[in-house]
Amino acid sequence: MAKIDAGASVRLPPPPTASARPATQPGGAGGLRATNAANDDVQTARPAASTRSGGALAGRFADGFEPAAASRPQQARGEVQALAGPRPAAPPAADARTRERVEAEITRRLGGGANARDIADRMARALGNGDMQRGMTILERGLRNNNLNVGLAGINGPFGGPRQQGVLDGLQRSMGNATGGNVDTVLDNANGAFQANNGTANAAQLRALTDIANLGAQLGVRVDVVAHSNGFNAVRTFLANNPDTRLGNVTLVNPNIPPGWAECWDSPA
Repeated sequence: MAKIDAGASVRLPPPPTASARPATQPGGAGGLRATNAANDDVQTARPAASTRSGGALAGRFADGFEPAAASRPQQARGEVQALAGPRPAAPPAADARTRERVEAEITRRLGGGANARDIADRMARALGNGDMQRGMTILERGLRNNNLNVGLAGINGPFGGPRQQGVLDGLQRSMGNATGGNVDTVLDNANGAFQANNGTANAAQLRALTDIANLGAQLGVRVDVVAHSNGFNAVRTFLANNPDTRLGNVTLVNPNIPPGWAECWDSPA
């Protein structure tokens, strides 16, 4: 792993143009740069052993925690057929007592003028991937610990699409095992191979990360990030769009570095 010392300035250059590729710039050992953004620690991690199956896309195009089965087209057809069935039940609402405690703590930290209900809802929705009950529980724990460790999933196989919660739970365990730390939640990423090839951040994942990081900063909650594969592009885009927001530790696992950016990233062997 490579680390950038706490408080170091981490900068990303502007996207390369057709006439010029970005040159390698001196910086911290990790080499990740974002305009005017400071992060306590940037690391890169590589899983000890690959879990990809023979049908997986190679390298940065694959979600290394999940084998991409060769029979994916059949699975896609099954998903289309499933659309004709009954719609899944809406995610449960946040527990009333948990919500009350969370809103009281937000008010204590920000004062009576803050819209505690809106802040709690936005953070819980982001942390729970739309599941308010799950997200509110995670938020309460984050407020208690003054820390949230947020995982960013990579692409969902070659065709993309949302994951089931059970799959996200498995990714959460795998990210914790790969980094040796606790991961509170994993933000889904419905991108596929096309977006990975272009280094495009998933819009929903980026919105969720933005709410968690910016509102967390207001609340005094440190937000650490573990980004896998295409999740790197959500971090990269967030830092470019929010130069004044400070993140805690940023750990990159097999980052999906877009074409043209490789020279700006010094990845340890």
